[in-house]
Amino acid sequence: GIALFSGGSPSDTPLAEREAAFRKSMVEVHLDLGSGEGAEEFISCGLTKAYVELNADYTT
Repeated sequence: GIALFSGGSPSDTPLAEREAAFRKSMVEVHLDLGSGEGAEEFISCGLTKAYVELNADYTT
């Protein structure tokens, strides 16, 4: 993986490398707050502009 932030500051990972990582169909994000041994896992999805526009006028 690549670091985006470390010690509260942006990493020196080149922009092209960061952009390439987020163009993948699946992105894993690891977050370490340094405040204990607890852990959690969740699954999320990206909402594209087209998806939001398609559903903007949808009523139930």
